[in-house]
Amino acid sequence: MKKLVLEIISELMNVTRKSVKCLAILLLLVVFLSSCKDDKMDEQQISCENYPDVETPCIMGECIRELDCYYLQVWKEMFLEETGFTEEYFSKHVFICYGGVCSVSSIPGTNYRKENFEIKYQVQVGWALISHTEIIIVKHEDDPYLTKEDIQRERIPYNYHEELSNPDILKFASLNSAMAYLKEQTLVDNLFVSFVYFAPNTGNFILEAIRCDETRLGCYPYFDASLNLITGEITTYEGYVCAD
Repeated sequence: MKKLVLEIISELMNVTRKSVKCLAILLLLVVFLSSCKDDKMDEQQISCENYPDVETPCIMGECIRELDCYYLQVWKEMFLEETGFTEEYFSKHVFICYGGVCSVSSIPGTNYRKENFEIKYQVQVGWALISHTEIIIVKHEDDPYLTKEDIQRERIPYNYHEELSNPDILKFASLNSAMAYLKEQTLVDNLFVSFVYFAPNTGNFILEAIRCDETRLGCYPYFDASLNLITGEITTYEGYVCAD
């Protein structure tokens, strides 16, 4: 009898251990799935505060490579000639974000390569920082690097406008007033600035803004708006994006 009781107790303990083990596995699975769901939701949560600062000038720092420094000076000389800016005005109102030489394949699928000098900079016009990027060919395949005179013979100068040096050209007194006007006209309150850029073909300064949606689940609508800071003209773009 005593032996039978011990066998029953032992069997009950085995069942209990199995139940506890199963319960523990189930709990771990629930925690894991919850974690995966939270991660997925985190990826779909969009921060509406991490948009770029378009009012603080960029700073490149000292160039390191001799080639970069050389073509940065070449670009600056051409920029001054084409805009009519003085050295003093340049030092106060032009901010270089990046300048460097890189090798690229100019014709996809071929071995023909060239080297470009890419310069990203901002020009301060009133309260606005106007961003722009230029790319200059500085070398063809195994040919020698181009001089300033070579580059000027090859390239078509950007069509800079006198608006770049006119602080009173802007229609809006500040970024806040420009954004307030844009929100009022588009009836979209949650617009945030993407960037401000210079259109060399027209001389216009364009403020780009995008609507921020806190969550993006499945297929969601997007809304972009462009505001011409000189004329006040607004262009909007709407559509749908499907998240993976």
